[in-house]
Amino acid sequence: VQPFGSLDSVIGSPDGITVAGWAIDPDTAAPIDVHIYVDNVGRAAITANGARPDLATPFPAYGANHGFSTKIATNGGNHTVCAFAINVRGGDNHGAR
Repeated sequence: VQPFGSLDSVIGSPDGITVAGWAIDPDTAAPIDVHIYVDNVGRAAITANGARPDLATPFPAYGANHGFSTKIATNGGNHTVCAFAINVRGGDNHGAR
């Protein structure tokens, strides 16, 4: 089963981009990996294990610890940012821009 989630915010600053959201894989209640790409280049591999109490009610079987947030150093200008929730059983990952 494909993971799902949300890329909630992408905030640029002179020294980087802060990316935040959440990700769940229906095959596990455990936190999953999220890979962040900037301008089609892999820049971060993180775990979506941050507290997100807002997820406990709509997804009670998975709990609330599925949030992620990270800052990625970049130069100024416009950038394309993608986050991919990594499927724990292989197969398709879930991406958001």
